[in-house]
Amino acid sequence: MRRGAPGSGRQRSDVLLKKTMKQNDIRKLCYALSFLLIACGLGGMVLSFLFLASASMADIHAGNSGFLAGSFMIGSGVISLSILAGRDNQNSSD
Repeated sequence: MRRGAPGSGRQRSDVLLKKTMKQNDIRKLCYALSFLLIACGLGGMVLSFLFLASASMADIHAGNSGFLAGSFMIGSGVISLSILAGRDNQNSSD
């Protein structure tokens, strides 16, 4: 089957995307999920910080793991926000 031929998967997915969500709606959803990821990472780091003050080595290791996971979540959220903001700047300059 040729690319872009009637009945091809790409054409059907484009029509489905136009019917369900617009590109601006998807961008807003991505922004919201990025902020949610940052907030969850921050909350995880705060909760893990409580375990770091414990006298038990097992609690300290659990706190380290949670703190590290929270920092990865915050970093991922910031990176996704910067990518989205960069694409917004590219679209506005065109």
